Amino acid sequence: AVRAVVLTSNVGRPVFSAGLNLAELIVEEGGDPAKPDKRLVSFMAHIGAVTRAWLSFPKPMVASINGASPAGGCMLALTADYRVMQSGEKHKIGLNETQVGVSAPWWLSTMLQDTVGVRRGERMLQLGELVGPEEALEMGLVDEVMPTEAETLARAVEMAAKFAAVPDHSRRDTKQALRGPFVAKMEDRAAQDASAFATHVMDLNVQKQLRRIVEGLAKR
Repeated sequence: AVRAVVLTSNVGRPVFSAGLNLAELIVEEGGDPAKPDKRLVSFMAHIGAVTRAWLSFPKPMVASINGASPAGGCMLALTADYRVMQSGEKHKIGLNETQVGVSAPWWLSTMLQDTVGVRRGERMLQLGELVGPEEALEMGLVDEVMPTEAETLARAVEMAAKFAAVPDHSRRDTKQALRGPFVAKMEDRAAQDASAFATHVMDLNVQKQLRRIVEGLAKR
């Protein structure tokens, strides 16, 4: 009976999604970097599966981005069919993985580049750049910016209804035609990608950086 979905947050602070819990990427010291940690592989495989599920979700999904949306938060937003973001000085969006010492998976990098353009996406990915709502709008990372949280949600609901008003079969089949080949490629490479990312994260330099960041967050 559900006609469309609006993805948002009600955490009570200006955050849409802070992304992955970095503590989950830390492994016990003394492990063999040449042998990917099974827990990490499983964790990353799950992240990929969630992303594929959202990308191929047959009903309309609109993101009401009511706060900061770094890394995994941006990933969730990128899976939506339409993105409305709330204005705000602290509301930043982007893939800042390099700033925390890791590299975004190829499929996530591709999602960003397909949205903002190859050259701009390349720069943002290398710098781990986060941008505010107005700049995100200018580059096409979000579709609209609204001044308040209430207006952001209301506009997202309005757009969800607009998508839902299109005949299901034609809208769904069009979405599948546009996204299906990319999702299929992600699925074909899922096991390989999860293992490769786990190996990357287990690098000693990456682990040191992650531990520094998590320890710093714990002191806040």
